[in-house]
Amino acid sequence: MGNGMVKLPTGTVTLLFTDIEGSTRLLHFLGPRYREALEHHRALLREAFSSQGGGEVDTQGDALFFAFPTPQGALHAAVQAQRALQDYPWPQGAQLRVRMGIHTGTPEVTHEGYVGADVHLGARICAAAWGGQILVSPTTAALISSAPEDLSLRSLGPHVLKDIDHPVELFHVLAPGLQTDFPPPRTTRSHPTNLPARPQPLIGRDQELSTLTELLTTEEVSLVTLTGPGGTGKTRLALATGQALLDSFPDGVFFVDLSATTDPDLVVPSIAQALSLRETPGRSLTGTLTDHLAGKEMLLVLDNLEQVIAAAPDIASLLSSAPRLKVLASSREPLRVAGERELVLAPLSLPGPTASPQDIAAAAAVQLFLARAQEVVPGFDVTTEDAPTVAEICRRLDGLPLALELAAARVKVLSLAALNDRLVQGLKVLTSTRRDATERQRTLKGAIAWSYDLLTQDEQTLFRRLGIFAGGFSLEAAEQVCDGGDLDTDVLDALSSLVDKSLMRTDDLRERFSMLETIREFALEQLEDSGEADEIRRAHAEFFRALAAESYPAFAGAHQLATLAVLRREQENLRAALEWATGAQSWIALDLCSNLWPFWRIDGQVAEGRKWLERSLQVSDAPPIVRARALRGLSVIAERQHDYESARAAAVEAMVLFEQRQDEAGVARCLEMLASLAEEVGDYDEAVRHYSRTREISEKLGNRHGVAVTVANLANVALLRQDYDAALDLIRKSKQLFAEQGDIDGMAVSSLNEGLALLGSGRPSESRPCLRRALANAKQLDHKELMATALEGLAAEGTLTGDAERAALLLGAASHFRSDENTLRDRLEERLYEEALRRVRQALVAHEFDRLFRDGRRQATETVVAEAKSSYSNPSVDAKTTRD
Repeated sequence: MGNGMVKLPTGTVTLLFTDIEGSTRLLHFLGPRYREALEHHRALLREAFSSQGGGEVDTQGDALFFAFPTPQGALHAAVQAQRALQDYPWPQGAQLRVRMGIHTGTPEVTHEGYVGADVHLGARICAAAWGGQILVSPTTAALISSAPEDLSLRSLGPHVLKDIDHPVELFHVLAPGLQTDFPPPRTTRSHPTNLPARPQPLIGRDQELSTLTELLTTEEVSLVTLTGPGGTGKTRLALATGQALLDSFPDGVFFVDLSATTDPDLVVPSIAQALSLRETPGRSLTGTLTDHLAGKEMLLVLDNLEQVIAAAPDIASLLSSAPRLKVLASSREPLRVAGERELVLAPLSLPGPTASPQDIAAAAAVQLFLARAQEVVPGFDVTTEDAPTVAEICRRLDGLPLALELAAARVKVLSLAALNDRLVQGLKVLTSTRRDATERQRTLKGAIAWSYDLLTQDEQTLFRRLGIFAGGFSLEAAEQVCDGGDLDTDVLDALSSLVDKSLMRTDDLRERFSMLETIREFALEQLEDSGEADEIRRAHAEFFRALAAESYPAFAGAHQLATLAVLRREQENLRAALEWATGAQSWIALDLCSNLWPFWRIDGQVAEGRKWLERSLQVSDAPPIVRARALRGLSVIAERQHDYESARAAAVEAMVLFEQRQDEAGVARCLEMLASLAEEVGDYDEAVRHYSRTREISEKLGNRHGVAVTVANLANVALLRQDYDAALDLIRKSKQLFAEQGDIDGMAVSSLNEGLALLGSGRPSESRPCLRRALANAKQLDHKELMATALEGLAAEGTLTGDAERAALLLGAASHFRSDENTLRDRLEERLYEEALRRVRQALVAHEFDRLFRDGRRQATETVVAEAKSSYSNPSVDAKTTRD
């Protein structure tokens, strides 16, 4: 029965189960005195458990179930209880031996107690123990690694527990005064093995362990190769799999360490040595091994096969001659033999950039880092304030177990902030002083170098050159940037080989390649040492300069969405190219900026865009036309930041350069900027003069997109003047022009202004579909500024139609997208916002408005989706604006 009198702890709790070993036999031995012994046993346990904060959950016969708020409390309680049981004078000289199991989890609390998988697991762990023994789950073990010096844990390896669908590593608690030697847990038969004991728990690999055990117990699978880059923990997982499968192979599980073997001809002798085989007179060692394995139901774990991969045919031959033999190989590339199944071992899971402290703590990479840090600093823990720094450290290390372990060892001498700062500087901090580690395990750099040294010369050349790409790259980019005509192999073939060898990754569509950042850093070091870094950096910058040049005209047409997707995907490469080009004082930087500013404007990155524009404008040798185009971009960006003085100066300087080259289109665009600036200071007559001149030039040049932009801007002036009829006429003309060209950005602005004009003319019900169309288009572009303004327009509509609560929610949602300096309002937008805010505050009491506003801000993304889905528009227009 569940104990309803005790308030059970919730969230993460530690469960302790106990029962008496051989209780039936004890009952027969003690007879009438068994009840007395049972009550004394319960009293001793309850006293020990309650002294450490334990709460009784359930009691059934001779079994008790307690819950503790901390794993340390449960551990101390169990040890204290076992000592008390040992010291108690049991009647008739009886030996009352209690087994105990401890597991930490998040069970669900009901009116009857705890329920869920964690409860079942804790009970099964208890059932696996012997009387007098305390067994602990890997989750609990990871959390109590900071136990006092007189208590310690010994790994017993993974075990298959009844009704649990994956092997579970069990830990035996060692404490002074308690029995230390027990038979294997009750789940495992005794089969021959040479598997080494693993002193540390396996963290974050439950799914992979389950997959491997399932594959290797499938009849038709004989060979599984575990692949992945250096430092992902392949060896540790392979060992854990072998331990988990001890019960499945009557003839044993044997580990063959090939890390020091460089001759493929020595693989078969290494296997024979692990099996304690000697050559039979008159028979070769291979024949002897084949004869020995022929009828065996055995698992061989062959570790570190990458440097002796040429022995793959020998392994295939052994498997073909021994139908019940299974092989689990770990390698940085597959063996490529018939029947092979490959499992690629990815890095450990990482917390997202906006993860909560709870989500950070739940990430496997963080759990491993914390567990290893606690080994060097007992009691080490991560506070809520430290959690973001730990998450950044783990992300910076790509979730690679080896890197995390090496970094965690440094918390003994460095604060988390200092460790994170040093990681920014490179891999040098990631070294180990452990004497039992191989040379390549002592540094992450050494682990990567191990793979690099096994590459062909062409593969090494391509690998180090590919380090220049940040955030991934396409095959076309790799071919143009990295193949200077000096490679004797095809780039695609070499890339495929690097993927096979776990030094490169591909996306799900196999259209894009990337490196883990730790591997990329090593590649860049090799590139610098090669003496060809400047040449490759220039080729990289030139490639992305051409990409940016191709993107610029697309912002005036039907390919906006595709172009935005490409530039967003390549943003890290664009930043890397700009960083090199500005540092090298190359005009490439200015050319990049002159084509990228529309991207920065639409994507809400005006602060970053301005930084690059101003840095690149310091280059003195740029062609005048490139400088003029960059200045025009700076003018647009500065205006969005309300820096009207800088915007005007840039526009005037750009117009002088365009006039000197008799570039009328450029002059028109600068006049347009001067007109926009006149709008912002309230000089509408000057704005109209500049816009009218711009329109004349665009019409003369046949630039229909330029005409559309100017007509839309003239409509904006009419809106500011509150001449709504004139505004609507101009808006609908610009809207049609934008639709003809498939310009989604232009369509969004036109629909927005149409809605505002209808609002101003007292037709709020007609404005709603226009504003929702604007929101839908802005959402397609992920244009945060436009989304915010459309939401504020819809809020204004709500205040006019009596829906003040919805208006408050929409204003809150809009504020989410105006959360930084990149989404400031212009003159018209500010007037719209202030009026909507005034009306909604009049309609709602202050606390109700504040609540709704907060709700809207929290639900901003969902609000945008809901409102955008409610939009409806002319099908022919939609077909043009969404065809890409």
